[in-house]
Amino acid sequence: MLAFPPLTAYILSKLRYAIMKKFIIITCLTLSSLMVMDSFNAGHALVMFLLVGIVPGTDIVVSATTMLQIVALFAGLTLSRLVSKPFRQLVSRSLEPKASVQATRA
Repeated sequence: MLAFPPLTAYILSKLRYAIMKKFIIITCLTLSSLMVMDSFNAGHALVMFLLVGIVPGTDIVVSATTMLQIVALFAGLTLSRLVSKPFRQLVSRSLEPKASVQATRA
């Protein structure tokens, strides 16, 4: 008679296989997109845009004041995105009634 592994071990092995398959696919897609962007000199174009204000593929040069405003805008958006979720969780935890208060109400 065949011996089958326990059901949890079987499920875990399938889960590990699915996670590893997803990891390999994402890694290959990331590396291939990096190779394509490197062939277009995307890194150089991005650095030139951020440091000098040269819009890639055109002869347009953005002024330093406008570049400073753009960088400040993106920095603000990024920081607000990073800070807002932990702040909301902290506020929601502080507004929840405590267990001792719930016990006295019952």
